[in-house]
Amino acid sequence: MNPFLSGAPVSAKITTDAFWNIGSTFFFGASGYAIVGLISAIHGAEGLGLFTLTSAVYFLASQFAAGGVHLSILKQAVSPKEEGPETRKILTAGMLAAAGTGLLTVLAVGMGRGVLGGIFHNTELKTSLLYVLPGLFFFSINKTIIAFLNARRRMIAYAITQAARGLLLLSWLILFLALAWEKQRLPLMFSLTEALLFPFLVIATRRSIGRIGAREVASGMKRHLRFGIQALPGNALIEINSRVDVLALGIFTSEKMVGIYSLASTIIEGFDQISVALRTTVNPLLAHDQARGNPVELRKMILRGRNLVYRGMVPIGLGLIVLFPIFTRLLHLKPEFRLAYPALAILMAGHLIGVGYRPFLMILNQAGLPKRQSQLFLAFVLTNVFLNILLIPFLGMWGAALGTSLASASVVIYLRVFVKKAIGIRI
Repeated sequence: MNPFLSGAPVSAKITTDAFWNIGSTFFFGASGYAIVGLISAIHGAEGLGLFTLTSAVYFLASQFAAGGVHLSILKQAVSPKEEGPETRKILTAGMLAAAGTGLLTVLAVGMGRGVLGGIFHNTELKTSLLYVLPGLFFFSINKTIIAFLNARRRMIAYAITQAARGLLLLSWLILFLALAWEKQRLPLMFSLTEALLFPFLVIATRRSIGRIGAREVASGMKRHLRFGIQALPGNALIEINSRVDVLALGIFTSEKMVGIYSLASTIIEGFDQISVALRTTVNPLLAHDQARGNPVELRKMILRGRNLVYRGMVPIGLGLIVLFPIFTRLLHLKPEFRLAYPALAILMAGHLIGVGYRPFLMILNQAGLPKRQSQLFLAFVLTNVFLNILLIPFLGMWGAALGTSLASASVVIYLRVFVKKAIGIRI
């Protein structure tokens, strides 16, 4: 991390934060791989397909449940503000605003379960989604508190939360499989995990939660929601972007095909968590440099980080491709899952082209330009949707892999163009 952070403010702390964050990400990613492997081994491609569709809807809905409030928190609570009445107002009002948006999302998904089941030609999806509804509510508040920890650079607590989430999800799944639960009930693990994380997060931030006046609550919630409404489309779009291939496959093909493909896409998603961890670490720093009006240093930091990420991530990505056949043999997966290998290679190729830029995807939001951030993500999503709809009907799973791979590579072009136009720096 030293080349990345050279010359950056409080670089020693950021280095420590990064290692904690990346360590928890590896733990969380390993838990995710174990979850996919266990479901694949026990319930086969059909079971993994149902779980993948359910989790795709859950994670997409969770963005609306959070309401973009967490992005407002991340912007407003960023250091070096001192702890005090202002930070208590920011977090308390944010939690209340997120609880409201979370409840509305729960109601919307609950009433729309049947429609979603029809869209994906899967009657089991309606039942499966029922089990994630409580998780959506708790997730909306948890995400807000986690954003506050991120903004305040309390990355040890942040990292512990992420690691705990992975451990809890895996533990619940093992219990459910031991009880021989049917595949529709497995997503309950999301709800139970978020419900257990909630009191831990409240305790971790108890000094920043307090009673504030009704007027302060109203003004704080209004401010969060105003910012969140502007930032939400972009945040929801990036989540849609990560699920376009799975959702499109669910519409055009079968549950089994989704399950096979999702084995490859999950490996890419786990690999991308390293970029997410780096993004979480540098987001407050991006806001700091932008707030200081120091575009020269901002550009230097981004270029250092970009080059470092390429050097570190490309070998890891290539290693995952090599290890994939070993992974499937160790888990004694059915031969049908071998079809996921070419899809993984195609997906990884496009991902590695843009991997150096992925830690900086939130730069426009951190610069106080949420509308520009939404426009950037809209460009990503439209590209991904167009390519998947164009290619899947002809190439099936390979079309999803190729379309998503090309869209992943486009991050290089889009991010450079938008940052140059909005901030005036070349990256």
